[in-house]
Amino acid sequence: MSAPAKILLAAATDWPFPARLAGAFAALDAKVEAICLKRSPLRQSGMVMRRHRFSPLKPLASLADAIAASAPDLVVPCDDLMAELLWRLGRARADLAPLLARSCGDGDAFPALSSRNGFLRRAALAGAPAADTIALDNGADLERAIAAFGLPLVLKADGSWGGDGVAIAASRAEARAALAKFSPVSRLRAVMRAVKRREPHVLVRARFPRPPQPGAQRFIPGHPATSSIACWQGKLLAANHFDVLVSNGTGPATVLGLSHDPVMEETARRLAACFGLSGLHGLDYMRGADGQPRLLEINPRATPSAHLALGPDHDLVAALLTAAGHPMPDRPAATLQDRIALFPQEWRRDPQSPHLATAYHDLPMGDPALAAALGWHPAALTSFSQAFPGLPAMETAPGSPGR
Repeated sequence: MSAPAKILLAAATDWPFPARLAGAFAALDAKVEAICLKRSPLRQSGMVMRRHRFSPLKPLASLADAIAASAPDLVVPCDDLMAELLWRLGRARADLAPLLARSCGDGDAFPALSSRNGFLRRAALAGAPAADTIALDNGADLERAIAAFGLPLVLKADGSWGGDGVAIAASRAEARAALAKFSPVSRLRAVMRAVKRREPHVLVRARFPRPPQPGAQRFIPGHPATSSIACWQGKLLAANHFDVLVSNGTGPATVLGLSHDPVMEETARRLAACFGLSGLHGLDYMRGADGQPRLLEINPRATPSAHLALGPDHDLVAALLTAAGHPMPDRPAATLQDRIALFPQEWRRDPQSPHLATAYHDLPMGDPALAAALGWHPAALTSFSQAFPGLPAMETAPGSPGR
């Protein structure tokens, strides 16, 4: 029997889903460690064996120290900033480059993956149904985009995530105002925002500034769709595709509907090969009135549904561990329902949401410490909630929405 896989989860935000991912790896006997902020839910999860402090003041050094201490088989970035830091670390440290290539894929592809415009252009060349996009360098480009795509117009900036850096402009005035907001932020303003809004990751962006290259996309009437995928050296291992039924505005999904869309499956396969992907990634789409998905962007890191096991050939974590040399059978399907209310996202959005009654509510049944840390308590249980054994009473109210 081979030794258990060693996984290092890397998170520069306090999103809850990395802790759910810890539970998925631990369920397959992996030894899970994490580098994260002090306030991260990863620090409360009973599935994490050891935690390493992420320093926004010394991001690359703290990341390198965590890798040295944990000696992982794979590093899994859980937000866009950590994905970028791993890429930078791989370029700066030749001794770590092989590990990071195994974990995240071809490092030479990352600049395109992290550029919304560049990614869509390459994806279209690979045969993906990519949304039309135009890079915006000046006001003339904005006028060209309006002439080509009409209004409303979707404007996006690189270097943002979680719904930030996205605006839907219904008029020229709104488009110009959105474009002005995408201008570079000074380091001083970034530091002030980090302190005022308690967002330490903003300090890292001040340390490694990047031009917020804006772009315009054709507005596609319809509803969002998304995929979580596991890849290995350019090969698609497993994928789960969803229609987004409920979300926090332009932010993350909170209720998902399982989809078996062959176009999304083939798109994932083409993109894995085109960009040499390894590890866990996410794809975002807009499903138009014709029912066809149009690719909007890639998340070059794990996404909130990556922990879900949904039947044979639909367990991303098991597929990734197997490809990395630690063969694991797929976990039993978490549910046979085709609608999933992500925890704590949907409950935080609306504790009385009807979707908690009709969809599968994805409570972390194996990690009561995490559930308690995220604010779940017996008083929150209703007649339609599954029982949660052994959870102590708490007074904590639901927190703010998160990934």
